[in-house]
Amino acid sequence: IIATDDDGCLVYGTSFTNDSVLERDVHIWKVLRDEINIITNVSETDEPTENITVFPNPATDQIFIQLGKGQNWDQSTVSVFTISGKKVFQQKICQQGNLLQMDIRNLEKGTYLLQVTGMNGKVLESVKVVKK
Repeated sequence: IIATDDDGCLVYGTSFTNDSVLERDVHIWKVLRDEINIITNVSETDEPTENITVFPNPATDQIFIQLGKGQNWDQSTVSVFTISGKKVFQQKICQQGNLLQMDIRNLEKGTYLLQVTGMNGKVLESVKVVKK
């Protein structure tokens, strides 16, 4: 669930048919404040969060990368490396929002390191991704 500026929220969900079928649906619902009763506890921190979430993981053909809040993702780069350190993919983030879709069908089966780098070249986050 991600809060929106109009006091509503976006709800993300993924459903899979089963483990043997390579089909899945990603659902995104926009819920307005007057349509739902949301009870939350919010606490502020001085440090920005730079976490990213990758799902599904392991994956077969595509992954979704949810970027953390509190960070300016403009001009950031997503890179994918093999475990041995060879860069196999790189892309600048050129979109609004915090959910990216990445096609990984061309990658061989194995474990990879997905890295998000800020515009200053600083590595913001690294996550292991398994391609099955």
